[in-house]
Amino acid sequence: MATPTSSDSQENILSLAQADDMFQSRKGPGIVDESLKTLILTHGLADKFGVILVHRHARLKQGEAMVSYKNTSSPWPSQARAPCGGSVIPQAWRMKDGKLQPYEYRFVPSRAGLQDALNSHSSFVTEFADALERHNLSDCAGLSLVPECGKEYLEITVSSTNIMIPTNEVITHSGMPFCMY
Repeated sequence: MATPTSSDSQENILSLAQADDMFQSRKGPGIVDESLKTLILTHGLADKFGVILVHRHARLKQGEAMVSYKNTSSPWPSQARAPCGGSVIPQAWRMKDGKLQPYEYRFVPSRAGLQDALNSHSSFVTEFADALERHNLSDCAGLSLVPECGKEYLEITVSSTNIMIPTNEVITHSGMPFCMY
């Protein structure tokens, strides 16, 4: 595993509603469009990184980390060995102690091609972190790897499991999202 530690705890991360309220009140959507998106495009990283609303999916127990595979994520023991000879790599980063630090992870079935995504793009990471701080979004916005298939998703949480549903499979009824099967 990518050795998530107790410092990765989501204990101090806001709920979805709290994070969204803060993001909206600080004019986050406009800042993403005018500054953060431009920064990602300028560095040629739109196929690799995106802006994420930093929020808690579930209350994790001490020693757990949120790990995803394909469209589902759930708590895993932090020190567990990854199954099938795979690896667990950082997937989402939040600002903590003045720098981007991982708080969600992705299971990769093989070790082929693994690298630390942030170390490969250090000048971008520094500029992105500075922009979050400058725009007062460091506690509600962060950086994420683009989903494996590059689609847009509706994110739902059931108990402690998070499920990403492609938006083209979602319909609304009376303003509420429903999934098409």
